[in-house]
Amino acid sequence: MLRSLVRQLSAMNVDIPETVHALYTQLSDKGHSPTYQELCTVFFSMAQASDEECYIMLDALDEVPEVSRCEILKFIQNATTMNFENLHILVTSRDEVDIRTAMSHMPHVAVELAEKDVDADIRAYVRSCLAEPTERLSGLSDALKTEIEAKVGNEAHGM
Repeated sequence: MLRSLVRQLSAMNVDIPETVHALYTQLSDKGHSPTYQELCTVFFSMAQASDEECYIMLDALDEVPEVSRCEILKFIQNATTMNFENLHILVTSRDEVDIRTAMSHMPHVAVELAEKDVDADIRAYVRSCLAEPTERLSGLSDALKTEIEAKVGNEAHGM
């Protein structure tokens, strides 16, 4: 994730930022990849030097394997303690203990969605997709479409 963020932030500049160039020069001769800490240092120095607003959106953090999730949460904690005025982070996730615990130590706004409301939206979306006259769905009976809508909607559990 951090590599991608550094790459995206670098793409906003006409010139390659010195921090990126220095890290590349240091590691390319040895054939090594940058460490988590090196990527954090580069990213934060680039964010601090940028005049642009930087928005990071992390969707479905709960679906990231726990090892990587720990690093991402540590990154978010570091970012919030540095108080960058131009860095904004949006994280979506189901309520998982490790994420809730980590986020409780950071300034944040939690928006909780009721599972039944999300399931109703999913049902409505599935209904609209099944109603579209596509070649792939044209052979399905109305009874089967109703069964698909009910099955997906009732078993979505907010996802």
